[in-house]
Amino acid sequence: MHGPRDFYGPERLTPSVFLFATPRQLIGGVARDGLTAISCEDTRWQRRDYKTTQLVSQSLAYRAARRAGAVTAIMHEDGIVTEAASANLWIVTSDGKLVTRNLSSALLPGITRARVQALLGDIELEERPFSLDETRTAQEAFTSSTGAMIAPLLALDDHPIGDGRPGQVTRKVQAAYYGFIGADVEAIAWL
Repeated sequence: MHGPRDFYGPERLTPSVFLFATPRQLIGGVARDGLTAISCEDTRWQRRDYKTTQLVSQSLAYRAARRAGAVTAIMHEDGIVTEAASANLWIVTSDGKLVTRNLSSALLPGITRARVQALLGDIELEERPFSLDETRTAQEAFTSSTGAMIAPLLALDDHPIGDGRPGQVTRKVQAAYYGFIGADVEAIAWL
């Protein structure tokens, strides 16, 4: 494109493509050992249910997490969790109930989230908003996403979730999801 910046764009555009690939183990250390997170104010626009390429807020949240020695960030509005930096968040309450945010414009629905819901079996699910404080006092927590699939959350802001280890509900959800994608669940020794 020649000339000054113009939002109208050129009459003719020569398409180009950029892509990269990185090898990685599908069910690896994060699934087995879990991850840690910091809390971060959610600064995204109010229609978070639209999948866009506007990822500045998520990138900044990941940078803040790394600087703090954590892996990811749990984003919130005034203490109410929206989602993780690039995943949906689930908690298990003290009475054993699985909770995740109800669908709304506050979060991206998540295809892994939908599949997890379909695979829950006898696990009771409640869809509703929940707070950072409720997350910190949960028995267990995990994130769901296409990239990390089901990742146990061990701590939030250096405060352990439950006993600071992946819990039974998380492991049950992992086993169901890994079975769905065709993994040999019996060969995963830590499940």
